[in-house]
Amino acid sequence: MTEPRPPTIALLASRSLRTGPLSPLLRVVRAIEPWVRHVLHPNILAAGGAWRALRQYGVLDGYDRLEELPAGRDGGLVALAARLVDPAPERAVDWVIYLMDPADPMTLYPESQAVKRECVVNAKPFLATEAAALEWCTIHWLAADRNAPHPITRRFLRPRGRADAGFAAGLALIAHDAHKNDMVHFAADFAGLLSRFPGRLATGTTGALLNGAIPPRLSDVAEALRREADAYNRLGFLPDGMARRLDEYQRLQGLTATLRTALEGLDAPQPWVSAMRSGPQGGDVQIAQAVLEGACHHVIFFEDPLVSREHEADILLLERAARIRTADTVCLHDPTTARSWASAWTSCLDHPDLVPVTLESEFQRRFGCDLIVAHDGPRETLRRYASGLIAPDGTAPVIVFAHEDIPRGGVAVLTPEEAAAALDRAAAADEESPE
Repeated sequence: MTEPRPPTIALLASRSLRTGPLSPLLRVVRAIEPWVRHVLHPNILAAGGAWRALRQYGVLDGYDRLEELPAGRDGGLVALAARLVDPAPERAVDWVIYLMDPADPMTLYPESQAVKRECVVNAKPFLATEAAALEWCTIHWLAADRNAPHPITRRFLRPRGRADAGFAAGLALIAHDAHKNDMVHFAADFAGLLSRFPGRLATGTTGALLNGAIPPRLSDVAEALRREADAYNRLGFLPDGMARRLDEYQRLQGLTATLRTALEGLDAPQPWVSAMRSGPQGGDVQIAQAVLEGACHHVIFFEDPLVSREHEADILLLERAARIRTADTVCLHDPTTARSWASAWTSCLDHPDLVPVTLESEFQRRFGCDLIVAHDGPRETLRRYASGLIAPDGTAPVIVFAHEDIPRGGVAVLTPEEAAAALDRAAAADEESPE
């Protein structure tokens, strides 16, 4: 039996998101480095500045499947876009992690937009925020561990009961017309997972469908189409395009009924989603505001990049809002990626021992402190990072090498075992403290 091809991951970041050892890019790569080295063994294409940041701080040092791409200004993004559509398996790119600063003009250039578009068209994950990249990697790491446990996983992911793997904020569900059937099908298949979120938002028509109703905008069009089809049938034929549209509408009715049944079985509240205005009338802007307010941490947006969109500015605004909240907002852009995300989450929720929470992210949540895991000894690790921790004015954060006194706003340089011990003590103290 042929071994599966290891995935190829492209790694890019705006300058502000890759500068310094505590930058979002290095936080993500440090957190998943054990998985990369010992479990997944992917090929990694690091472009320009991302490559230099990894080299400067010794992250993935010695990893033999790390390849440099040219910087964006030297054609690296063009080369990446070409590889996203290359049919040759040895040149395929499977995921793109491109951490985008909304203030970075490079993210608006055609080559950056082309990379994202080719990911959506070819159903490949495009992960543009720190939260999206980290969550995607950790849930797939843990989901695979159920079938093929690896001891490294238990060193770097948190045990069930010691970390919260719940869903802290709401979820937005958006679908362009070409993907409304896909969205209802997705929601019906993963209604249990999506119901775990404390609230769900959707733009107008999509929201009505997810609440189990066919809105007039669609039913009126379908009725007019049926009358036209009857006229053609009396002439003895039916155009293929018309027959296909009628079939799609009938499928939508069936999927909506299936979703209603699934929600009834879960005893889900009604309405299941809060419907905003339609996208062209400002619904995307309303969801962008919810993202900025921290009320929505996940955006599942089934885009149709093959048509001109009258409210393109609103769509870009929503994407920019997610990137402003890069540390806590996940944005996914196509049905295939969303299904992979939901399947992985479902497997994680069934894992008997662990949750998809890394030492680093749990340290930040619990202590408000950055953790640098010392793989080669705390002081040797600090030497690699020291120059980046010193600000231009000569100041530096409080740095500790012991896990007894964790400084809020500081940096802890600890071995995985020391970090886990600090988190376990904090969790035990929480359990013992009175309500």
